Amino acid sequence: MAAHPCVPDVDRRAADGPDGAGGDQSRISDPSAGGATVTLILDIYARVSRLGDDRQRSTTGQVEDCEARVGERGAEVGEVHIDSGRSAWNPRVRRPDWERLMTRLETGATGGVVVFDMARFSRRPIEGERLILAAERGLVVLDSEGEYDLTTANGRKAFRDQLNAAAYESDRLSTRIKRGKRLKARRGESNHTHRPFGFEPDGLTVREEEAAVLREMVRRVLTGENQDHIVIDLNQRGVTTSTGGEWSRESLKQLLLRPRNAGRVDHLGEVVGEMPGEPIIDVDTWERLTALFAARRRGRPNSETYLCSGLVFCGYCHTALTGRPRKYLRPYPDGEVRR
Repeated sequence: MAAHPCVPDVDRRAADGPDGAGGDQSRISDPSAGGATVTLILDIYARVSRLGDDRQRSTTGQVEDCEARVGERGAEVGEVHIDSGRSAWNPRVRRPDWERLMTRLETGATGGVVVFDMARFSRRPIEGERLILAAERGLVVLDSEGEYDLTTANGRKAFRDQLNAAAYESDRLSTRIKRGKRLKARRGESNHTHRPFGFEPDGLTVREEEAAVLREMVRRVLTGENQDHIVIDLNQRGVTTSTGGEWSRESLKQLLLRPRNAGRVDHLGEVVGEMPGEPIIDVDTWERLTALFAARRRGRPNSETYLCSGLVFCGYCHTALTGRPRKYLRPYPDGEVRR
């Protein structure tokens, strides 16, 4: 891979001297300039998994430490990349600044990267292999404690060991969290992230004004009223979800089928305990609801009119595209409700 003209391949012999030791490590050899040396440019990467978590060093503190590290090396700071509130362990989480950093490393736009520690860079060994491949041209990789020479077997081993240790730590934490959630569920305690509709923030105390609305929803569905009519009515009345959003068919269905309504606690789809106190609806009513939804025909076959309905997604908001216009949904900018 050709290096960026402003940040050439690192020639460690030129930087360290003919014996491979000492010399000016802030300079690197530029093959395109007949071996002349230029200032080493290093990017900085900082990350925190959760915003407002005082147990983690802030991204501001990480960047300050990395800038000091770059100064110790006698190099110049290239670009600073920060991913706030982004997990490096969950493969479903996208880290935009990490991807931008890797693009710069792989194209030779920077001479290397500095991180506070390798767990900030990644907790997935497969992502570390991507950096190792990019470092074949001689990238500089630094953390707050040392340097990883990814052009040598020992350097690659030390780097992989750090990422494997970070991945192991995350795996153990995930296991403990899952075990703790299951134990809480068996004790009848709540594992919710957002306040459940019909309950106070503790997830146990019933919020009566919302509970009354929930009972109304149950009654209307069991008497055969169309779900679209219920959704339209709730939104027109200004009744919002627990997060302040508008109702939809899916959010209405999820609420009605929630075991918590009948005083049951579920974990990963399995009922594992019962909540203290009186439930919002009785178990028989909840079971009638679940049987009603289970008996309904799932979806509709594709048709020539609505080809690919539910199979393609909006490239902007990633919502599944459907071919069933509904009056309560927002129209297209030109006022039409179908395409």
